[in-house]
Amino acid sequence: MGQISSKRNKNNISKQNSQFEPQPQPTKRRPSLFRRTSKLRRKKLDEEFLKMSINGSSITTKAKSVFEDDREDSSTACSSEYRYLDGRQFHYMEPLVLKFVGSILDLPMNLEELDHGSISHFISKALWQGNFHGPIEGRLIAGNAKVLDSCCGGGSWTIDMASTYPFSEFAGIDIVPVIPKDSIPLNASFLQMDLFDGLQFPNGHFDFVHQRYMASAFTRFQFSEKIIPELLRITKSGGILEFVEMDLEWKSPGPLLRYMANTCSQFLTRRGIDLNPGFRLAEALRDTKQLIDLHHEVLYAQMGKSHGKLGELMAQDMLQASISQRSLQAPLLKISCDAYEQMIKALFTTEVDQYNTCIPIHRIYGTKV
Repeated sequence: MGQISSKRNKNNISKQNSQFEPQPQPTKRRPSLFRRTSKLRRKKLDEEFLKMSINGSSITTKAKSVFEDDREDSSTACSSEYRYLDGRQFHYMEPLVLKFVGSILDLPMNLEELDHGSISHFISKALWQGNFHGPIEGRLIAGNAKVLDSCCGGGSWTIDMASTYPFSEFAGIDIVPVIPKDSIPLNASFLQMDLFDGLQFPNGHFDFVHQRYMASAFTRFQFSEKIIPELLRITKSGGILEFVEMDLEWKSPGPLLRYMANTCSQFLTRRGIDLNPGFRLAEALRDTKQLIDLHHEVLYAQMGKSHGKLGELMAQDMLQASISQRSLQAPLLKISCDAYEQMIKALFTTEVDQYNTCIPIHRIYGTKV
């Protein structure tokens, strides 16, 4: 694939692409005194994360379930249209369950080189063996495809995709100003927008709309009445809408996790947050009757050192995310922030390993009619 070259104006703090008009003022880039990950380093990290060997194939998984009532080996394979589990074909709304155990990733790396958002991005990419699964890659390669990363956070997914597909255009939006640490590709832009105010894009503007890990930010009502309709509105006919969401109720919890979950789940439920958003999100998408070829897949991601480097990374990432919420979580548990931090460290360094705790992660995608 050819390279796109252009002399970038050093004073140009963020690229605006006319194809995404109308646009508010884009976010300024982080000043040069902040360290950035070079393209070469990012490519190396990307290659390392994707060095997976699951029974010698990147599309076949054979692993033993962690659940006592399901100890048979399960095999999965995928084609461009279908996936299979134990010889059965899965399509549309029937979820595919992928069970990963053991070491599926051999990755020696220094975690301090990446921030939390970047680590989470690469973990998700490694778990799913890619950044997306909807049938859109042909358009991304051919060029001129328009892609939106809704609630993009630090912009890791947007930057990774823009670097991989230089002939298509990518926009990342978030309610807070986005200041990526990495160099921003010429075909990417970041805008500050609020989904609840309505996005400043015309109907049917994007070929691909992606949103990830926002279950704890929106209520079930907000998802069904605002988020889904707005993202469908800006998706063109024949375009792909994809969600990736993590359940807030984890499988095989130990005593510390159960203690925390009993208190925190009550708080989230009172706020209208869905603790198991994956299946209800899939139902809400189906009920719109605006999507065809709707696929729903479930992956159980295991944490801890006994599950290889990826399991260790997941535990450390969850530890970092949980510690960042100590000012909210500690009062709910009626303990000090120091006591909360000690509990969290014990949970993610020891307990998740001991109890084989795993996180259900859902991927749901379909084609707009």
